[in-house]
Amino acid sequence: FLLRHAKAIWAKPAMKDFDRPLDEEGISSLDQLAQAMKMSGILPDRVVLSASCRTRETAFGLIERLGIDVETVVDETIYSGGAGEYMKAIKNNAASDQLMLVGHNPSIEDLALALCGDGEPSSLSRLEAG
Repeated sequence: FLLRHAKAIWAKPAMKDFDRPLDEEGISSLDQLAQAMKMSGILPDRVVLSASCRTRETAFGLIERLGIDVETVVDETIYSGGAGEYMKAIKNNAASDQLMLVGHNPSIEDLALALCGDGEPSSLSRLEAG
């Protein structure tokens, strides 16, 4: 699973980007995502996430709503890393059968497009559109 963090607040004066928390819309979107994941029956057994506030709130909020016991790994390289760093995080956690990576755009989108390769054009265009 590749997941961009949920919607976060805009940085306030003197607030570091790293410290931006989720906004109300982002928090409520976790309920919808958890419900969809439960309905699909496809759940992660390990979650690798960026150390930023918004990715931690997204990952741990989702895990709580899913009601699952799952291993979590905070990867310091994801916050400022590109798609290559994200791919390394996946490779470093290859033992997981159902890995979820929670990160940031544009890197998470770049990774998704790279992994899709020459996939189905209509699916790729939907992914590129967000």
